[in-house]
Amino acid sequence: QSNLFPAVGATGAGTRTRTAQDLTASGRSPTSSQYSAQLGFSSYEIDLFG
Repeated sequence: QSNLFPAVGATGAGTRTRTAQDLTASGRSPTSSQYSAQLGFSSYEIDLFG
């Protein structure tokens, strides 16, 4: 019965990095963040006539 329904999947990821103070011109330690998310599902056909 489970093959009658579409499959759904979701993934997410995140990274956070900090630059060393001695590598920046301002002397500060900036932090950068990067995030990503994906959502997908498989297609299926509805058979009305059977």
